Amino acid sequence: MAKYKIVHYINQFFAGIGGEEKADYTPELREGVVGPGMGLKAALGEDYEIVSTIICGDNFMSTHRDEAIERILAALEGREFDLFLAGPAFQAGRYGVACGEIGKAVSARFGVPVITSMHAENPGVEMFKKDMYVMTGSHSAASMKKDAGAMVKLADKLLKGQTPEGPDAEGYYARGIRHQVW
Repeated sequence: MAKYKIVHYINQFFAGIGGEEKADYTPELREGVVGPGMGLKAALGEDYEIVSTIICGDNFMSTHRDEAIERILAALEGREFDLFLAGPAFQAGRYGVACGEIGKAVSARFGVPVITSMHAENPGVEMFKKDMYVMTGSHSAASMKKDAGAMVKLADKLLKGQTPEGPDAEGYYARGIRHQVW
């Protein structure tokens, strides 16, 4: 049995449901791994398990934000998990904002670390980098393996109780949090 349990958030596209024509897809919790979670799972190793995947359409999250967040939080209530991963969102603006919105809410409600990944031009970076770890991600999904690997590397440190070495060393955007280093 896995030592650490993870919930993963993805949009309708990466869940294989559809593109823009399915962007109003309502929040759904699926047990186990879906879509890019397979790459995360492979990189995580046997001490980790993606126990659930949350799927939500980008339009639904942006136009029904409060409802989407409440439905997702309600679906997670009573579930055991140690970490929440969202994305990677690359340069997809609505997806990045959705990852940030739900990541911020999950962190506040459940007190677990949240990690996502976004390209520097994604508006979600500036909106949410103070609320969670936002890895410096690539422009497109062609770099899924690289971006997912960076998320996993930081996840491993956080779950093992190690202190991240800082944004430059770990590859996340500066959060505006200062720590004294001896």
